[in-house]
Amino acid sequence: MSRTSRTVAAMALGFATLLAGCDKPVAGLPAAAVEPPATTPLEPPGRRLLPLRPVPMPAGESIAFLPRETTRQVLCQAIDEDKWADLLGGDVTRQVHDTFGCEVRGGGLRVRLDTTGGLYHAGVINLSGTEERTGDLGGRRARAVVTPDGKGISAAAVALTPAAESEEVLHNYVNSIRPTLTISVTAEEYGSEHRPTHEVMVEVAEEVVPAVTPQGPTFAVPDRKANGEIPFTEMPLVRKGRIVDMPLPHQGMQLCTLARELLGEHANEAKVTVTDIGRCILGTDRWNVYTYINHFSPLEDATELISGRPAAVGPHGDARVQLRDDAPGVLHTQVSRNAPVDPWAYAEEVTSRLLAG
Repeated sequence: MSRTSRTVAAMALGFATLLAGCDKPVAGLPAAAVEPPATTPLEPPGRRLLPLRPVPMPAGESIAFLPRETTRQVLCQAIDEDKWADLLGGDVTRQVHDTFGCEVRGGGLRVRLDTTGGLYHAGVINLSGTEERTGDLGGRRARAVVTPDGKGISAAAVALTPAAESEEVLHNYVNSIRPTLTISVTAEEYGSEHRPTHEVMVEVAEEVVPAVTPQGPTFAVPDRKANGEIPFTEMPLVRKGRIVDMPLPHQGMQLCTLARELLGEHANEAKVTVTDIGRCILGTDRWNVYTYINHFSPLEDATELISGRPAAVGPHGDARVQLRDDAPGVLHTQVSRNAPVDPWAYAEEVTSRLLAG
């Protein structure tokens, strides 16, 4: 069957059928991470395009809880450059955009991919000259607008996990979960020659969706309290700074596991709090120790070194450490005045353990 025939068949089937099996459990830890490369450090905020970097591919449906920059890297690399070139009809460039997500250009087309909240909240806008459709893409429930002649914009929102259609889950995890894939395909220049945008949109979905949601170990979405707290389960550290690409709840579990180890017997008197956005708090009515990773931007005001990494130290037992040069993960620690551990020794040891081989 030709590629055009496959595309037409996929569209006919996809937009005519509804997704079944939406009650599957959320699953998956990321696969083993690729060795973090020795790269040029990230440029400070304001740079609009970021280079690709090796990232672990998610398993199951854990992509919904990955840090945003990690997710965008995954989307750009879910299929290789040669396959992208085949889909778009020409040589391609792939970059992570700090506003638009993964951006792929080639063959006179621009494709943008990102993740967002609910399937029915995603901004798939029905513009003049487009047709709205619902059905199945990549084996998942989808909404789309297409330009029938393939010259204008075609866009889709695809439910990567059952949570994309659960108002309760979306409300509870509004700050951490992004279970819906968004795809838009547009011409680089109006009137230019290119493959039909609706065909490319369907083919991209059929390739990307299964690539970012392969079968993996079961990982149920944990119960969440109104304050964001989720149940704590001990989880061993991943090494060499790979924690920055882990699902956010898993980051919190690992950081609290490490914090309890470092505080020793004092951890027995502390309440352990993990949040869905990856924060760890160990505390009593007399002291608190906070540990989390900020993924929004690299550290700009480093004046110190902690475990050999650029760091900034505050006046209230707080420290920030750039964990890696190629990823925007900044470790934050804060130790209150009466805590049974030295703030700087704690920051040093956490950093050292996260980066150890």
